[in-house]
Amino acid sequence: MYLIEYDLVLYVIEYYFGRLTSRVTSQLLLRGPISLYKLVNPTKFNFKVVRNALVILIRHGIVEYNLETSSSGPRLVTHVLYSVNINNALSLFIVPLILLNCKQQLDDNCYDVLLHISKYGITSQKKIKESFPELGDYVISNCLSKLINSHFIVAVESFDHLMNKQQGPEYHCDEIFNVLEKLTRGTYNSSPGIQSNLNDNRLYKIDFEFASENLLKQEIKHLVYSRVGNTDSIKLVFDVLMNNNTREWPYILHYRDIESQIHSLDNTQAITSDYLIKFLNGIIRHPDNLVVYRPQEESYYMDWHKAKRMIKEMSIFELVGHNYKFVYRSVKRLLGIRSARIWNLLLKEQDNDRSSKLDTHQVSENALVSLQTARSILYRLTMKGFAKIYESMPKGSDNKAQDHTHQPQDQTNKQTAYFSTSLESVCKT
Repeated sequence: MYLIEYDLVLYVIEYYFGRLTSRVTSQLLLRGPISLYKLVNPTKFNFKVVRNALVILIRHGIVEYNLETSSSGPRLVTHVLYSVNINNALSLFIVPLILLNCKQQLDDNCYDVLLHISKYGITSQKKIKESFPELGDYVISNCLSKLINSHFIVAVESFDHLMNKQQGPEYHCDEIFNVLEKLTRGTYNSSPGIQSNLNDNRLYKIDFEFASENLLKQEIKHLVYSRVGNTDSIKLVFDVLMNNNTREWPYILHYRDIESQIHSLDNTQAITSDYLIKFLNGIIRHPDNLVVYRPQEESYYMDWHKAKRMIKEMSIFELVGHNYKFVYRSVKRLLGIRSARIWNLLLKEQDNDRSSKLDTHQVSENALVSLQTARSILYRLTMKGFAKIYESMPKGSDNKAQDHTHQPQDQTNKQTAYFSTSLESVCKT
């Protein structure tokens, strides 16, 4: 997980649901998957704050839960563990785009129903009918069918159904904190498929996965066109390799299938078999290796996960490179103004000399803080991933500074700790 993602998740949660919910989300990101019992901390959050935050986050698909079974004496106890789905949290940014596409593709009634689901999170057909009594049962059922078929929403399964999947003897949930489970008994995880029967108790949520995948396909095509080429042949081949409606990758195609799909399109008669083979052989030799060839099966597939990773890293590094103030504010918010000032000092030193490192005495003098304060802040920056610690060896041994990836250790008089940072190191935790 990238540090910038962590900060974006907290930003969007605070924007939509408030600061307390954002603080609970922060604990889930740092400690999850975690049970409600361990998450409740009397010094930071009381039970009601955590419960209400989790209910909100579960209803919007941001927090997910799974069941972990352990033995407690003669019986088995099922603990509910909560964790944050980072992709779902960041998908809140594309809700306006999803609503816009719905307005363009479907009617106003469908748009109103989808807007209701986006506001209130996971909801049932019964709740939608109560909110729109003027539409009538038939119109609402018809809208839900259209939204499902157009992949704007997806049906989900209940907490009770998840419990019933447990195998073996009867399980008992934690009884002390089962209030949350009762409150969220109507909240759901993704079901294995769309159900044909629409009933009042069936719950629905926005299909963020489908919307995100469509956006990702467009970005991958732009990536391919910019790095491999922007010819008609490249567009045709990658359209075929990415024409995957199963959402399961890799999507492997035999050469004959690729050829037949291309020839089924208009104005492709000029693409002969010899030309297509030479063209595919050229693509698989490209340094990015976005297309993989399986010689035993004479099949090809696009490396979807590698393309996703490339886009993610390019976006993150571009964001960090052009938004220094954003990173500075992140350090300031998490560790305080003096920590941000010292991190900025380390960064400027790195910009002047890539091999430059500062010890605690240099930081103390340049940042105008006491030696004890400088040491404390530098170690906190290191622990949070904003800086790296190096250690000089005692006299008589190799004098080169060594990079320590473990937690900082207490330094002896014969050793000196050096610190550095860079925008690249801030990106990853």
